[in-house]
Amino acid sequence: KEVFLKLKKWALMGETEEESELYSSLEKFVHNGGEDFPPIFFAAFRKMSEVKENPLEVGITLDVFRLKYLLDSAEETRSQLIKDYYDTYAEVSLKNMLFRMSGFVRSSLIDINDMRDALLMISENFPQFGFTFSLKGIKETEQFESFVSENLKNTDSVFVQKALTKILDRGKFFNTGIEVVFAYLKKLEFEVSTLSMVLSGKQAGMESGEILKKVVLTS
Repeated sequence: KEVFLKLKKWALMGETEEESELYSSLEKFVHNGGEDFPPIFFAAFRKMSEVKENPLEVGITLDVFRLKYLLDSAEETRSQLIKDYYDTYAEVSLKNMLFRMSGFVRSSLIDINDMRDALLMISENFPQFGFTFSLKGIKETEQFESFVSENLKNTDSVFVQKALTKILDRGKFFNTGIEVVFAYLKKLEFEVSTLSMVLSGKQAGMESGEILKKVVLTS
Protein backbone atom coordinates (compact mmCIF):
# COMPACT_ATOMS: atom_id res chain seq x y z
CA LYS A 1 0.00 0.00 0.00
CA GLU A 2 2.87 2.35 0.80
CA VAL A 3 4.34 1.81 -2.67
CA PHE A 4 1.04 2.64 -4.35
CA LEU A 5 0.69 5.79 -2.23
CA LYS A 6 4.16 6.83 -3.43
CA LEU A 7 3.06 6.26 -7.02
CA LYS A 8 0.01 8.42 -6.36
CA LYS A 9 2.18 11.20 -4.95
CA TRP A 10 4.46 11.17 -7.99
CA ALA A 11 1.51 11.06 -10.38
CA LEU A 12 0.00 14.16 -8.75
CA MET A 13 3.16 16.14 -8.05
CA GLY A 14 5.58 15.10 -10.78
CA GLU A 15 9.18 14.08 -10.28
CA THR A 16 10.65 14.42 -6.80
CA GLU A 17 13.95 13.68 -5.14
CA GLU A 18 13.74 10.62 -2.90
CA GLU A 19 16.37 9.82 -0.30
CA SER A 20 15.47 6.14 0.03
CA GLU A 21 17.37 3.90 -2.38
CA LEU A 22 14.22 1.81 -2.87
CA TYR A 23 12.03 4.75 -3.80
CA SER A 24 14.75 6.31 -5.91
CA SER A 25 14.90 3.10 -7.96
CA LEU A 26 11.12 2.88 -8.11
CA GLU A 27 10.83 6.47 -9.29
CA LYS A 28 13.32 5.85 -12.09
CA PHE A 29 11.35 2.76 -13.07
CA VAL A 30 7.99 4.52 -13.40
CA HIS A 31 9.49 7.39 -15.36
CA ASN A 32 11.95 5.52 -17.56
CA GLY A 33 10.75 1.90 -17.63
CA GLY A 34 12.76 -1.20 -16.86
CA GLU A 35 12.28 -4.66 -15.42
CA ASP A 36 13.13 -4.22 -11.74
CA PHE A 37 9.54 -3.89 -10.53
CA PRO A 38 6.19 -5.48 -11.44
CA PRO A 39 4.73 -3.92 -14.64
CA ILE A 40 1.48 -3.17 -12.78
CA PHE A 41 3.32 -0.45 -10.82
CA PHE A 42 4.02 1.40 -14.06
CA ALA A 43 0.46 0.83 -15.30
CA ALA A 44 -0.94 2.25 -12.06
CA PHE A 45 1.34 5.28 -12.22
CA ARG A 46 0.43 5.97 -15.84
CA LYS A 47 -3.32 5.68 -15.20
CA MET A 48 -3.18 7.94 -12.12
CA SER A 49 -1.19 10.47 -14.14
CA GLU A 50 -3.90 10.48 -16.81
CA VAL A 51 -6.67 11.29 -14.31
CA LYS A 52 -4.69 13.44 -11.89
CA GLU A 53 -7.03 16.40 -12.35
CA ASN A 54 -9.71 14.39 -10.52
CA PRO A 55 -8.52 13.36 -7.02
CA LEU A 56 -11.47 11.01 -6.48
CA GLU A 57 -10.74 9.11 -9.68
CA VAL A 58 -7.07 8.92 -8.70
CA GLY A 59 -8.10 7.34 -5.40
CA ILE A 60 -10.34 4.80 -7.13
CA THR A 61 -7.56 3.98 -9.59
CA LEU A 62 -5.09 3.41 -6.75
CA ASP A 63 -7.47 1.03 -4.98
CA VAL A 64 -8.22 -0.93 -8.17
CA PHE A 65 -4.58 -1.46 -9.09
CA ARG A 66 -3.54 -2.26 -5.50
CA LEU A 67 -6.22 -4.95 -5.23
CA LYS A 68 -5.30 -6.30 -8.65
CA TYR A 69 -1.66 -6.52 -7.57
CA LEU A 70 -2.60 -8.41 -4.39
CA LEU A 71 -4.75 -10.91 -6.31
CA ASP A 72 -2.09 -11.47 -8.98
CA SER A 73 0.57 -11.99 -6.30
CA ALA A 74 -1.67 -14.39 -4.37
CA GLU A 75 -2.19 -16.41 -7.56
CA GLU A 76 1.57 -16.78 -7.97
CA THR A 77 1.89 -18.43 -4.56
CA ARG A 78 -0.29 -21.35 -5.78
CA SER A 79 -1.69 -21.55 -2.26
CA GLN A 80 -5.46 -21.97 -2.07
CA LEU A 81 -5.54 -20.51 1.44
CA ILE A 82 -3.73 -17.34 0.37
CA LYS A 83 -5.85 -17.02 -2.78
CA ASP A 84 -9.04 -17.43 -0.74
CA TYR A 85 -7.81 -14.83 1.75
CA TYR A 86 -7.18 -12.18 -0.89
CA ASP A 87 -10.26 -13.09 -2.93
CA THR A 88 -12.37 -12.39 0.16
CA TYR A 89 -10.42 -9.23 0.98
CA ALA A 90 -10.69 -7.91 -2.57
CA GLU A 91 -14.39 -8.71 -2.97
CA VAL A 92 -15.35 -6.93 0.25
CA SER A 93 -13.05 -4.00 -0.58
CA LEU A 94 -14.60 -3.59 -4.04
CA LYS A 95 -18.14 -3.69 -2.65
CA ASN A 96 -17.25 -1.05 -0.07
CA MET A 97 -15.59 1.03 -2.79
CA LEU A 98 -18.75 0.95 -4.92
CA PHE A 99 -20.86 1.77 -1.88
CA ARG A 100 -18.74 4.86 -1.18
CA MET A 101 -18.74 5.80 -4.85
CA SER A 102 -22.53 5.86 -4.87
CA GLY A 103 -22.35 8.52 -2.17
CA PHE A 104 -19.96 10.56 -4.29
CA VAL A 105 -22.31 10.22 -7.27
CA ARG A 106 -25.32 11.38 -5.22
CA SER A 107 -23.30 14.36 -4.02
CA SER A 108 -22.21 15.16 -7.60
CA LEU A 109 -18.55 14.77 -6.62
CA ILE A 110 -18.15 12.29 -9.50
CA ASP A 111 -19.74 13.13 -12.85
CA ILE A 112 -21.38 10.53 -15.07
CA ASN A 113 -18.38 10.05 -17.37
CA ASP A 114 -15.98 9.49 -14.47
CA MET A 115 -18.49 7.06 -12.96
CA ARG A 116 -18.67 5.07 -16.20
CA ASP A 117 -14.87 4.98 -16.50
CA ALA A 118 -14.49 3.76 -12.92
CA LEU A 119 -17.15 1.05 -13.29
CA LEU A 120 -15.59 -0.15 -16.54
CA MET A 121 -12.14 -0.29 -14.94
CA ILE A 122 -13.49 -2.37 -12.05
CA SER A 123 -15.42 -4.78 -14.29
CA GLU A 124 -12.43 -5.30 -16.62
CA ASN A 125 -9.94 -5.92 -13.82
CA PHE A 126 -12.12 -8.15 -11.62
CA PRO A 127 -14.26 -10.36 -13.88
CA GLN A 128 -14.00 -13.23 -11.36
CA PHE A 129 -16.50 -11.57 -9.05
CA GLY A 130 -20.07 -12.07 -10.22
CA PHE A 131 -21.36 -8.64 -9.19
CA THR A 132 -18.82 -6.79 -11.37
CA PHE A 133 -20.30 -8.19 -14.60
CA SER A 134 -23.37 -5.96 -14.23
CA LEU A 135 -21.23 -2.81 -13.96
CA LYS A 136 -20.54 -2.78 -17.72
CA GLY A 137 -24.21 -2.17 -18.46
CA ILE A 138 -24.60 0.78 -16.08
CA LYS A 139 -24.73 4.05 -18.02
CA GLU A 140 -26.80 6.37 -15.82
CA THR A 141 -26.43 7.48 -12.21
CA GLU A 142 -29.92 6.20 -11.35
CA GLN A 143 -28.94 2.74 -12.60
CA PHE A 144 -25.83 2.78 -10.43
CA GLU A 145 -27.65 3.90 -7.30
CA SER A 146 -30.31 1.24 -7.86
CA PHE A 147 -27.64 -1.45 -8.35
CA VAL A 148 -25.87 -0.47 -5.12
CA SER A 149 -29.04 -0.35 -3.03
CA GLU A 150 -30.17 -3.76 -4.31
CA ASN A 151 -26.86 -5.66 -4.28
CA LEU A 152 -24.39 -4.05 -1.90
CA LYS A 153 -23.95 -2.86 1.64
CA ASN A 154 -21.12 -1.14 3.43
CA THR A 155 -19.24 -3.84 5.38
CA ASP A 156 -17.42 -2.75 8.52
CA SER A 157 -13.88 -3.74 9.49
CA VAL A 158 -15.14 -6.09 12.22
CA PHE A 159 -17.00 -8.27 9.69
CA VAL A 160 -14.01 -8.27 7.35
CA GLN A 161 -11.53 -9.29 10.05
CA LYS A 162 -13.78 -12.13 11.23
CA ALA A 163 -14.18 -13.44 7.67
CA LEU A 164 -10.43 -13.30 7.06
CA THR A 165 -9.62 -14.88 10.43
CA LYS A 166 -11.89 -17.80 9.56
CA ILE A 167 -9.79 -18.43 6.45
CA LEU A 168 -6.54 -18.09 8.41
CA ASP A 169 -7.76 -20.69 10.91
CA ARG A 170 -7.30 -23.27 8.16
CA GLY A 171 -3.58 -22.67 8.54
CA LYS A 172 -3.54 -24.95 11.61
CA PHE A 173 -3.92 -27.92 9.27
CA PHE A 174 -0.55 -27.15 7.65
CA ASN A 175 2.69 -28.30 9.21
CA THR A 176 5.01 -26.87 6.56
CA GLY A 177 4.79 -24.47 3.66
CA ILE A 178 4.08 -20.81 3.03
CA GLU A 179 0.62 -21.08 4.59
CA VAL A 180 2.11 -21.54 8.08
CA VAL A 181 4.11 -18.31 7.86
CA PHE A 182 1.33 -16.39 6.13
CA ALA A 183 -1.33 -17.33 8.70
CA TYR A 184 1.01 -16.53 11.60
CA LEU A 185 1.97 -13.09 10.27
CA LYS A 186 -1.59 -12.12 9.39
CA LYS A 187 -2.91 -13.15 12.79
CA LEU A 188 -0.06 -11.21 14.39
CA GLU A 189 -1.12 -8.23 12.32
CA PHE A 190 -4.65 -8.53 13.70
CA GLU A 191 -3.29 -8.74 17.26
CA VAL A 192 -1.30 -5.54 16.73
CA SER A 193 -4.47 -3.89 15.43
CA THR A 194 -6.33 -4.98 18.57
CA LEU A 195 -3.58 -3.59 20.83
CA SER A 196 -3.71 -0.33 18.91
CA MET A 197 -7.46 -0.25 19.47
CA VAL A 198 -6.99 -0.70 23.22
CA LEU A 199 -4.34 2.04 23.44
CA SER A 200 -6.43 4.44 21.34
CA GLY A 201 -9.41 3.80 23.59
CA LYS A 202 -7.37 4.51 26.72
CA GLN A 203 -5.94 7.71 25.22
CA ALA A 204 -9.47 8.81 24.32
CA GLY A 205 -10.59 8.26 27.91
CA MET A 206 -12.98 5.41 27.15
CA GLU A 207 -14.20 3.17 29.95
CA SER A 208 -12.66 -0.31 30.17
CA GLY A 209 -16.04 -1.89 29.45
CA GLU A 210 -16.43 0.10 26.22
CA ILE A 211 -12.96 -0.90 25.06
CA LEU A 212 -13.65 -4.53 25.89
CA LYS A 213 -16.84 -4.50 23.78
CA LYS A 214 -14.88 -3.24 20.76
CA VAL A 215 -12.17 -5.87 21.25
CA VAL A 216 -14.71 -8.69 21.63
CA LEU A 217 -16.47 -7.65 18.42
CA THR A 218 -13.26 -8.04 16.42
CA SER A 219 -12.11 -11.30 18.01
